[in-house]
Amino acid sequence: MAGAGGGEQIRIWQGMVAVFLFLLSLFAVSMSLNGFMKEWAGPDHLGVMDDKIDLFLTQKDEIDLIFMGTSRIYRNIDPLVFDSEMVSLGCPVRSFNFGVNLLTPVEGLYLLDRIRESQPKRLQWILFGQMSLPRYFDWNWGSHRMRFFNTWSNLPLAAKDLWQSPLATRERVVRLYRLLGSFLFEQLGIGRGSAYFFPMDNSKSGNGYRLTDTSHRGFLSTDSETHPSFAERHDKFLQRDLKSYRDKVLTRGRAHRDVDERSGAAQYKRLAPLLDRTREMAVEPGIVMVPSYVTHLTSRPLLATAAKENPNLPAWNFNQPDKWPELFDWSHFFDVGHLNRPGASLFSRLLAQEICPDMQARGR
Repeated sequence: MAGAGGGEQIRIWQGMVAVFLFLLSLFAVSMSLNGFMKEWAGPDHLGVMDDKIDLFLTQKDEIDLIFMGTSRIYRNIDPLVFDSEMVSLGCPVRSFNFGVNLLTPVEGLYLLDRIRESQPKRLQWILFGQMSLPRYFDWNWGSHRMRFFNTWSNLPLAAKDLWQSPLATRERVVRLYRLLGSFLFEQLGIGRGSAYFFPMDNSKSGNGYRLTDTSHRGFLSTDSETHPSFAERHDKFLQRDLKSYRDKVLTRGRAHRDVDERSGAAQYKRLAPLLDRTREMAVEPGIVMVPSYVTHLTSRPLLATAAKENPNLPAWNFNQPDKWPELFDWSHFFDVGHLNRPGASLFSRLLAQEICPDMQARGR
């Protein structure tokens, strides 16, 4: 009987080993097929991100300063207006807007590497805005942009960035699970080659738009000069939205006295790799906080931590309604997070007026 029981256990172990070897073989075959399809189909176009890289490469040796960040950089800073004001102040400069909707630190590092590879001759500054929180949601698991960054080398960077974010622990765990799920989905499928056979709806991928020929060196306004402001179109909605943002953040601040310090430390940890990579390029980094009703209560903790960790880091905080009331006039906003074109023009001029003296003082 003992021998029969031992034989049964051996068969169970053999079966488990066989299943493991089968899954391992399946994984290896899937990875090989995935790699082949990526090479065969070629990389997907990443929408405005690739458009901005292509545009930058055509004028890389003329650019002195780059703005990089999320849509709040993309839609709020007009390089042509900024440069014009800088010239009038005696600080001739040519800038480029490298803002991208929902840009994360991992994607920012990719952009920095592309900029460094191009070896720009005159680049002296890269000024960063706040980075987007890791956006690992079910609806964009298969987006071209997410799939492009779902690589073995980026996985630990993305996981670390996610874990350092100021999200609650439960939310970080959920998003980490989704990150791993999207990574495995990409690695075990047929990769970006699937887009060749099954074209996707790019409207869900965060890159279903392209940079226009009139983009003002990477800038995109959310409306035209004659388009009504957000306040004129949705006054009641705007009031309710702003009250919701303020109440939510202020209530959380009262309940947790250390929330600002923890939030600032988390934000700075996510931005620090970008600052370090910029210095490796022999370029001076800095931080610009743009006016936004969505983030104006979270900018101060980030800058406070940055000043503590790196006292010499240049930083300009326009995300202060009490200091810059004209910028926070509702007539200058398209929505709660972005300025309209007149607002972006005003901000670009004021930004130049603050930056020029600092550049002169630093001998730039």
